[in-house]
Amino acid sequence: MNLAVLLDEQRNVIAQRWAELIQREMPHTRYGQCSIEQIAYFNQVAIELILSLIHNPRDIPAWIFDEPRQRYLALGVPVSELIESGLLLQETLCKEVLQGAGDTLYRDILPELQYYIRKFVALVVDYYAGQLNHQLEEQRARLAFVLDIIRRASRTLSVEQQIDLVIQSLKASLGTEHGMLYVLNEERTTGLLWGDIDAFPPAQDPNVRESLRYPLPLSNTVFTRKVAAAGRPIIYQESTPGPDDEIIQTCRRWNVRTMLGIPLAVEDRMVAVGLLFSTASTPSISEEKVNLAVDVAKALAPALGNALLHERVKQLAIIEERTRLAQELHDDLAQLLGAMQLKASLAEQMLAEGALDQTQSLLVDLQETLSRAYVDMREIIFNLRVAGAGGKAPLLPALQEYLVDLKRFYGIDVALEVKGSVSVQLSEHERLQVIRIIQEALTNARKHANATQIGLRLSQDAHALKICVKDNGLGFDPERMETIGKERFGLQVMRERAASIGATIALFSQPGQGTRLTLELPLAAGRGGVQ
Repeated sequence: MNLAVLLDEQRNVIAQRWAELIQREMPHTRYGQCSIEQIAYFNQVAIELILSLIHNPRDIPAWIFDEPRQRYLALGVPVSELIESGLLLQETLCKEVLQGAGDTLYRDILPELQYYIRKFVALVVDYYAGQLNHQLEEQRARLAFVLDIIRRASRTLSVEQQIDLVIQSLKASLGTEHGMLYVLNEERTTGLLWGDIDAFPPAQDPNVRESLRYPLPLSNTVFTRKVAAAGRPIIYQESTPGPDDEIIQTCRRWNVRTMLGIPLAVEDRMVAVGLLFSTASTPSISEEKVNLAVDVAKALAPALGNALLHERVKQLAIIEERTRLAQELHDDLAQLLGAMQLKASLAEQMLAEGALDQTQSLLVDLQETLSRAYVDMREIIFNLRVAGAGGKAPLLPALQEYLVDLKRFYGIDVALEVKGSVSVQLSEHERLQVIRIIQEALTNARKHANATQIGLRLSQDAHALKICVKDNGLGFDPERMETIGKERFGLQVMRERAASIGATIALFSQPGQGTRLTLELPLAAGRGGVQ
C-alpha cells in the first residue's frame, strides 16, 4: 500500500480523525473552535489536493480553491491556522489511522507523506500569497480610481459637472449601460432626474419624462423611494430573486435586466440617489463592483452636496439682489412716478380752469421730473449691466472697465489709485457686492454731493482689502443723516451688502468738506494669492 491508495481508500476516516486532532491540539484558535463537520470538509479538500499533487501536479482541479476558499474566508480563519492544521496530518496518520498496521508500512510512506505535506503547505501559502497580492493590486486600483474622481470633483462647484461626474463614475465602477441621478430638494420630498435616458424605455414613462423638466415627488417613484428609505444600496438582477414584488414589476415593465440604486448622503443627510441599469443581458454585478460603487458614492457625495449648497447660496443671492433692486426702484423711480402723476393731474385741473400760466409751470416741473426719472432708470440699467459683466472678472480689471464706461456715459473722471499689489482672490458674490458698493458710493458723489473731484483708492495687506471712495462735494452731518436721510444716500443698502460678505463700512463727512467712505474686507489666510 502506498500513500495515494491509503488516502483514497480511507479519506473519510482520515478527514474525521484529523478534524478531531485539530480540535484537541488547537482549542484556542478560530479554526480549532469550528465544528467537526466544518473542519472535516476542509480536510477532505486537503486530501483531494494532496492526491492531485501525487497523480497530476500540473492539473489541479479549479474547484479545490474556488468554493472552499469562499467558505473558508467566510469563517474568518487565518491562513496560518490552516497551515498549522496541515502539519497535523502526519500525526493523524501515525497515531490514529495506522495503529496496528505495523511500523514497516508507516516507515515506507513516511518520506512520501512528509514530502507531500510540505508540497501541500507550500501550495497553500503560494496560493494565498497570490490571492493577497491580487487583492492588494485591486485595492490599489480602487484607491487610485476613487482618488482620481475626488481630484476631479474638487476642481468645480458646478452642479451639472458634479452630477455628470457622479453618473459617469458610477457607470464605470459597475459597467452598466445607463445611469441617472435623482437629486433631492431641501425638504427631501421631491427631486429632479438627471442623465441621458433617451435610449432607455422608462424615458417614455410620463413621470420620468416630466421629471426632466419639473420636480418628481419622491412618493411617485418606486426604486428611488425604497433606496432612500433603506439608506443602503438595493440591487435587482433578472437572474436572481428581486428585493420585492413592486421593484420586480417596475423593472420588468421597463425591460430592465439589471438595476442598482445607491444613496449619496452627507452626514446621514440624503442628497441624491444614483440609479444604474442595463437593458441588455449582462453578467451579474459582483459584490466587489457594488462595494466600489458604494465607495465612489461616499467619495463624491460631499462634493455634490457642496455644489448644491453653493447653487442654493447663489439663488438666494439673486433673490436678495432682486429685493434690493425692487427697493431702489421703489425709493427712486416709484417716488418720481408718483410725483409725475400728481403734477399731471394738477396740470389737467389747471388747464380745465383756464389757468394757463400755472399749467405751463406744472408742465415744466413735470418735464424736469421725467428727465430725472429717465436718468435714474438709465443709471440703474447701466450699473446692473456693468455689475453683471464684471461679476466673473478679477476685481481690478472689472473696476477699470467700469470707470471707463462711467466716463463715457456720464463724463465723470474718477481718479483710480492702486496702492501696492491688489491680487486678492474674491468669490463671484464678493466681487459683485464690492462693485455694487463702489457704484452706490460714486452715484452718491455724483447725484447728491455735486462733487467735482472723485477718487477711488484700493490697497491690500495680509489682513484685509481696503477700498476708499473720496469726493470734494457738499458733505453732510453723518449723525443727522442717520436719523433722517439714510435711505436717500443708500448707506443702509451698502452696509447690508458689506455685511453679506463679512466686510465693514466706515463713513466720514462734514458739511462743506466732502465725504470719504471706506470699505474693509477681511482676508482669510491663504486668500491673498495672485489671481
